[in-house]
Amino acid sequence: MMNGVKNFLRPQDEVASIIDGVKGGIKEQLVAGVSGTSRSMLVSIVQEAVEKPVLLITHQLNQAQQLYEDLQEWSDDCPVHLYPVNELIASEIAIASPELKSQRIDALNEWLHEKSGICIAPVAALKRIMPPVSYWKEAQVSFTTGEDIDLDHYLTQLVKIGYERVGMVSSPGEFSMRGGIMDIYPLTEEDPLRIELFDTEVDSIRNFDVETQRSKEKLEHAIIKPATEMILKPEDYARALQQLDDAYQDTVSKWSDDEAKQKLYEEIAHDKERLEQQEPFENMYKYMSFFYEDKKSLLDYLPADGLVFFDEMSRIQETAQRLDEEEAEWHRNLLENGRTVRELSISHDWHDIWEKTTHQRIYLSVFMRHIPSTQPGNVVNITGRQMQEFHGQMNLLKSEMERWQKQGFSVVIAAPNEQRKEKVQAVLEDYDMEATIGREDASLPVLTPVIIDSGLRPDSSCRFIRSRC
Repeated sequence: MMNGVKNFLRPQDEVASIIDGVKGGIKEQLVAGVSGTSRSMLVSIVQEAVEKPVLLITHQLNQAQQLYEDLQEWSDDCPVHLYPVNELIASEIAIASPELKSQRIDALNEWLHEKSGICIAPVAALKRIMPPVSYWKEAQVSFTTGEDIDLDHYLTQLVKIGYERVGMVSSPGEFSMRGGIMDIYPLTEEDPLRIELFDTEVDSIRNFDVETQRSKEKLEHAIIKPATEMILKPEDYARALQQLDDAYQDTVSKWSDDEAKQKLYEEIAHDKERLEQQEPFENMYKYMSFFYEDKKSLLDYLPADGLVFFDEMSRIQETAQRLDEEEAEWHRNLLENGRTVRELSISHDWHDIWEKTTHQRIYLSVFMRHIPSTQPGNVVNITGRQMQEFHGQMNLLKSEMERWQKQGFSVVIAAPNEQRKEKVQAVLEDYDMEATIGREDASLPVLTPVIIDSGLRPDSSCRFIRSRC
């Protein structure tokens, strides 16, 4: 039924205008009047029609998560990914969440592999400094049954892509080597893998239960993807070490306080030692601007023909500018306390990101208004509204449904599961309202209200989608 709703709306003038704008190469479009779940539905319709990879940017993580949940319902055949980033960028250094990190790595792995689909991220994600896309594509280790491998090279490569060597694997991101058995726990997989070697030949590959150690499924091939976002080559470590040393010399050259100079030296001495040894270490994210000669952003992971949706661009701009200011204040405080060097940044400046944005863009907004720094070549106003809440007033619901039907609208009621659909139907019957249980392949328009199975985020106990017959 969800596809039926989309199929009905796709040829409507306003939606068709947006799709034609993308296909015709219009660089910027403004779409006003959409809010709530209607935004997710519109993004899904456009993506399926133009068949382009999509990056959907929101102003905060919570909004990104809500859109992700909705788009999973609307996009049956299109993969949807969430790239979650904390709005407080400095917190990525102090209290980086392992859960968010795992989700980001999984999203990038799948998005790059599929070369399509929808990736949803808060604007803080655009500010993150990322390695070149080629690094990410190269950062994998593959095993094939019967293949001869260079064991030392493979062990070194696992460390380079973020895996920690332990005595026995128990958590994602770990690997172990005991005799001719290598266990690897991929960061984005439910179970670890066991690779048995006969000398240098891969004899077997299986996944196994980490608690019981019992083998499960036998595999012919396995690809181990990165367990870290900071994929680095030897030259990147060397570059960061040199730039950190240069920044230190530049910083202390402007100080006359020998005690302050010594304090800063002690603050970064251990970091310099680890950089020289080319070993990953805690909080190394703070040196992101020193590692890569060509610093990339999430936009660089979207193909040139990809499409970017900005959900409430004005709020995105406000949030991005606030993040810039917070990072500047954070760096200033550390510098004043002798804990960091000058010319260090942990993320991209928003203005730099915006100036370098070359993809086709669609700005989604509730209200029709000009967005600073944009020049839309197509402006569309879609008439829509959030469903009102009835708070158990069934007589009011009945009169509204009768009014909608008289005006020629289709009425679709979304419930979370089969049991709930039957319950809603029974309640409506108690108040002399007719409604049928919808089929998956049903389409609009409908003359009788239809109850469908959907996990859409509700504005009330259930959601009503109205469309003219």
